[in-house]
Amino acid sequence: MKAIPIKPLAEWSDATAYEYIQGHDRSLWAWQFLRRNPEYRRDWVQFYTTWQSLEEVYGKAPKRDFSRWKNDPRAYAHQGVCEGLEEEAGFGCAGDGGKLLIECWLGAKWGFYKFPLNPEVDAPKVGEELLWREVELQAVPLSVQRCTSYLDGDCKLAFGFDLSLSLKEQLELVKRELQQQKRQQREAVRRQTVLGLTPIWLTMLRLLDALEAGAPDLQISAVLQLDRFSLRSLQLQAEALRDGGYRQVLLLAER
Repeated sequence: MKAIPIKPLAEWSDATAYEYIQGHDRSLWAWQFLRRNPEYRRDWVQFYTTWQSLEEVYGKAPKRDFSRWKNDPRAYAHQGVCEGLEEEAGFGCAGDGGKLLIECWLGAKWGFYKFPLNPEVDAPKVGEELLWREVELQAVPLSVQRCTSYLDGDCKLAFGFDLSLSLKEQLELVKRELQQQKRQQREAVRRQTVLGLTPIWLTMLRLLDALEAGAPDLQISAVLQLDRFSLRSLQLQAEALRDGGYRQVLLLAER
């Protein structure tokens, strides 16, 4: 079966094409960024192509022959794509026979319950079609080489240690500093709301769609009224939200 093509999500140069997003809550804003993630879109096409192949053989719900369906290897994600989901999703790949159904795998990978959503869906019903998981983001130890790039994001700090001095004392100092910085960051987050961030998020979505459409920088700058520096800065922020930061959106107050 041929892969299902994904059409462009919106005509980026037309601001009215995004009017349906006005009034979105945080769940739907998170979805707007995720549905623009190229990897998610590839995953969904792969998943749904397989799903349709299975339905051709075993039927659709409620008449599906699930006893035969569950014996088909295509109904399960292979072990390689399941690696790392144990902590991220709150459960491992081990289902019946140590396997995970492809619909469960896709939701676990991207942080939601319910049946995997087609990226073409503009505004799914929250709680019925879209239900986010509570995911605890994992801390990753830094190497010396990663420190510089690591600091390019918000909510991130790096500390240096003198190995000739007491590590215990240095760690205690760092602990106190981190606690203070975390309190300050939480206060800063509380001052940000979905309502307050809506205008900049709308611009981010249009920017992502423009880049996907292959629009030249000069045209994007003119239409979105961004200078070169602002364009690059906003691009980095938008890509960060698209590529995983959408989960942070779920932590914000609505207004």
